[in-house]
Amino acid sequence: MRKEFGRQERCLQDHFRIHANVKPLQKYRKLVVKKTVVDRDVQAAPGVCVNEMNTIRAEYAEFSGLHEEGGWPKDINMNDPEMIQRHRKKLEKEDAFTIAVPLMADEMEELIKNNNTINFYRSAFSCDSIIAPDRELVPTATVVNVYKNPANRPRRVSRITFAPENIGRMAVAQCPYEFDPSLRQHAGEAFFWEIENPTRPEGMIRAGSPITDVRYHPKDLHTIVGSLFTGQVATWDARVSPNPQLVSTYETSHTDVCTTALWINSKTGCEFFSSGLDGQVIWWDERNLSQTLDTLWCDPEKGQGRPEFAHGATVLEYEHTLPTKFLAGTDRGNVMVFMKKGKSPSERMIHMYKAHKGPVMACHRNPMFIKNFLTVGEYHIRIFAEDCKESSIMWTVPAETRYADANWLINRPSCFIACRNDGVLEWWDLLIRGGNNIMQMKVCDEALTAVCAADTGKHIAVGSIHGDVRFIQMSDLMSDFDKGEKPMLAAVFDRESRREKYLEQRNREIRLKKRDLEKQEAIQKKLEEDEAAERKALGLPDIEGMDPIQVKGMKIRQEVARNPIIQAEREFFISIDEEIRTKGIDAFPDKKVAKKKKSEDGDEHQEGGAVNITAADLAALDFHEDEQGADEGKPEAPPAAPEATPSQTAAAPLPPQSTTPSESQLAPPEPPEEEEEEEGEESPADEEAQNEVDEADDEEEE
Repeated sequence: MRKEFGRQERCLQDHFRIHANVKPLQKYRKLVVKKTVVDRDVQAAPGVCVNEMNTIRAEYAEFSGLHEEGGWPKDINMNDPEMIQRHRKKLEKEDAFTIAVPLMADEMEELIKNNNTINFYRSAFSCDSIIAPDRELVPTATVVNVYKNPANRPRRVSRITFAPENIGRMAVAQCPYEFDPSLRQHAGEAFFWEIENPTRPEGMIRAGSPITDVRYHPKDLHTIVGSLFTGQVATWDARVSPNPQLVSTYETSHTDVCTTALWINSKTGCEFFSSGLDGQVIWWDERNLSQTLDTLWCDPEKGQGRPEFAHGATVLEYEHTLPTKFLAGTDRGNVMVFMKKGKSPSERMIHMYKAHKGPVMACHRNPMFIKNFLTVGEYHIRIFAEDCKESSIMWTVPAETRYADANWLINRPSCFIACRNDGVLEWWDLLIRGGNNIMQMKVCDEALTAVCAADTGKHIAVGSIHGDVRFIQMSDLMSDFDKGEKPMLAAVFDRESRREKYLEQRNREIRLKKRDLEKQEAIQKKLEEDEAAERKALGLPDIEGMDPIQVKGMKIRQEVARNPIIQAEREFFISIDEEIRTKGIDAFPDKKVAKKKKSEDGDEHQEGGAVNITAADLAALDFHEDEQGADEGKPEAPPAAPEATPSQTAAAPLPPQSTTPSESQLAPPEPPEEEEEEEGEESPADEEAQNEVDEADDEEEE
């Protein structure tokens, strides 16, 4: 305003006059110090400022009107040719008509001559000259419309949805997820806007509690489903009333805030499902909301489905080309992949991705490569591939502030947009610059909470924390799709997926090696503990502080004491030593000498025709009563004589031999090998010891 610029300066013309003249004193002249030249600004007039302000928005209304041909007067019937002809003749006779026609004729004649001199069919400009010079250089975006919050109180925009088939309408749901006591005093509302008319909303719907999400039916514009802050779901018919047609009961609804509601493919076209912070995913039929079709719990452990361990679901993602599979983002930063047709909890949950440390704010599949999807959480945006189970294949650098939402562009599958809490909107292109965004735009001073790309591919709607929505138009560089982008983007996703698979394989090998090393360390630790316990039980000294040579000798002795093979060999040689001490040289007879003696005895029997049996042989024979025969009168065998030493055997005379040997005398003696078999088979250790003794004897004989 003019008054803010201060009082107007008035300058008067005056002649030169000296009002005072003070001459300098000579005694102070020497004390004067000359300073260097300094430039200074002096403003004698008061300071002024320029203020800018927006005018109050003008509200416009459109009304339909009926216009008929010619604008004929009321008393003239345009269907009567004679009446029309009389009215024309009457107008042509007026003076104003005769004056206006020549003036118009002269101007029209000049315009016709100019048009006739111009060749309309000649190309005045070439195709190369009409291409915008900045098309391939700088991407741009401008705010086209601003849709102000119709409510008197600021409420954050929780969801923006465009109507199907590009009809130029969008729905805006406003609800803060944080509990606000003032929400109980106002009914929840969601507004419908016509894109070409930002002055006032086209319609609205309301419910008993704030509406957190609202979705158009993909085949019916007037059927709408929404989720409520109380955990309920509701359906509306925009043609009938702004009040809900059906609302689910508290018993069958979510026990916490219902965050998302989405339509799904079904035979009836009436089914949808919802998610809530209580960890449930519920399927509904819009014709009967008093009962649920199915329920699923977001349990992080596969195959459990436990309500007490379920994570709260913050977002849902459903692709109509994959009717049985959907994604669920949780408040713990995980993204779970579910299969609807699974019969058991283990069959329903396919995999769980650990995406973020905080809650997942958004999750969207790529419109062209549906196996790849992006997630938003905290300061990062991550892109996952379903075949890479452990981590994301691509991610953004940490932002200055938190991300609130992100979405893919419909016409450009390599581009996505993201909004932040500082009011900045970012554009990312994976083909042009994957490590950083290609453009930033400061949309407003308040935080942005929701973003959605229109089906046209050139427009974006962004919602703020105050409830305002801004409609942004992008340049052709950011909206036009090139045919070569699809194979290039496929190559990028494939390259990053293969790289991540190689890293997963390497990490798996490292984990296996680490597990084996830990297992070996545990076994070694257990052995050391057992050794220490055994040393303590035996009263052995502690090896700490001892000489390494003594420690080594002690460990060898302990190893010998613990080794079962060494102990068995030790017992074997002890038994051999005892046998040698008790039986002497006859403990282990030489089999070769015995066989040689047998062969010599057999030759003597064949030559003499008689068998000489010594007392030692008779003593060695031990017949049983059953083997001696059944006759009682048969004489018993004489008792065995005591063993004699080798000197006694040599000095004792032989008993007299009868000329007619008895049956017992004629019977040949049993070989010593058979007696040993009857007494019992030798153990493998004894046979091995006997073989070693035989070999030693052979070496001595040689």
